[in-house]
Amino acid sequence: MGKRVILAVTKLVCGLAGVVFLFCPIRTSTQILINVGALTIALICGVIIYNLDDSDSRNSGYWPQDPTKSALYRDPNPKERDRPESSGSAP
Repeated sequence: MGKRVILAVTKLVCGLAGVVFLFCPIRTSTQILINVGALTIALICGVIIYNLDDSDSRNSGYWPQDPTKSALYRDPNPKERDRPESSGSAP
């Protein structure tokens, strides 16, 4: 439970830093420092979230490990596979 609380608080801080970064005007040197600080905090929070998040969606990737076992897999050329190889001569 402690890890989930830390993740939730880190996501909140990261979101707030992102909002500050987006909406802070850049007119004075103080505002530039606030903007750079917000960006730095958001990047640090992103790294913390990446390292603490153990959900399956992070490690599974987009493609399945074996695409031929996927329910969505369809052999692209089933007839091509059954044909004998041509000798290479052009018709």
